[in-house]
Amino acid sequence: NLKILSNTEITGLVQRGRTVLGVRIGTGEAATEILARETIISAGALQSPAILMRAGIGAAPRLHALGIDLLADLPGVGQNLQEHPGVSLSAYIRPHARLGNKSRRHSHIGLRYSSQAEGCGPGDMFAMVATKSAWHPLGDRIGTLLYWINKPFSKGHVDIENADSATGPIANFNWFSDPRDLDRLVDSTIMMAAVAASPEMQPHVVRPSPSSYSGWAKLLGRKSFSNYLMTAPVAFLLDAIPALQPAFVKQFIGGGRTLDNFVKDRSEIEAFVRAGVFGQWHPSGTCRMGAATDRYAVTSPDDGRVHGVDGLRVVDASLMPTIPRANLNIPVIMIAERMADAIRRNEAG
Repeated sequence: NLKILSNTEITGLVQRGRTVLGVRIGTGEAATEILARETIISAGALQSPAILMRAGIGAAPRLHALGIDLLADLPGVGQNLQEHPGVSLSAYIRPHARLGNKSRRHSHIGLRYSSQAEGCGPGDMFAMVATKSAWHPLGDRIGTLLYWINKPFSKGHVDIENADSATGPIANFNWFSDPRDLDRLVDSTIMMAAVAASPEMQPHVVRPSPSSYSGWAKLLGRKSFSNYLMTAPVAFLLDAIPALQPAFVKQFIGGGRTLDNFVKDRSEIEAFVRAGVFGQWHPSGTCRMGAATDRYAVTSPDDGRVHGVDGLRVVDASLMPTIPRANLNIPVIMIAERMADAIRRNEAG
């Protein structure tokens, strides 16, 4: 009784009054309605709130401004966006220290640690070592020390430009709205720089630097034969002429920065963190659960039902009131199991 439709996009919800009857997929002549007793939105913390807002579920003033008919005034839709913000240091790995084809995994070690910052609690930080920074030959030679905040305090929001599903959601992570997040990443950069520059690391890496990859890294990240042909000769040349490695790391990875001078200036570290921060693909919180009396709650903590709307649930990371101090995979599975039990109890009752 499971049917998976690939390359399919939800263009809207089918509604009758305050009841959702299903979803609408495709456009034009290809438009189709899929009707059901219940509809479960599970599109993630960026897309799920966008689907709700296009259907008229969200903050009334914003939806009116977009010309969208209001179904339910829930101002919490799209708010409370949380992620795990992080930055990284990278270095050229000497040949003897590379994994090569010994493992398909790029990450083998992680470190959970505490910032000891006031009010942040234990285990609020995480770091990992990536022995390969990309799929191509050049990426095989670049290692990365990545560290992030497992328990951030900054919150952003998700919005939409219009009711057209072809227009993607707008995510504003507002990374450092709480200064504790910036301070912790700056302090961690100083700590991780000391690790990368330690005597134990020196025989294995060349010139650790703050990672400031430009657009070239993103372009080369696309897996293609042409990108392989572009990176393979560069990788060969760097191995053949080791004297080129420090300059390559400084200019193409560090953005002209060197770790030695970098860590002496806290303001420069702060500028690096602000410019280089990125998420870990862990967005959450934008349809957060809470009591129906909570003005900014979107969904019921009991069963994921959307407040004020019949026949509609949300089940994904957007339900989380606060982001866990860990990756989201297992917590999302736990949420799904709980909601599945609630649905089964409802069906049986």
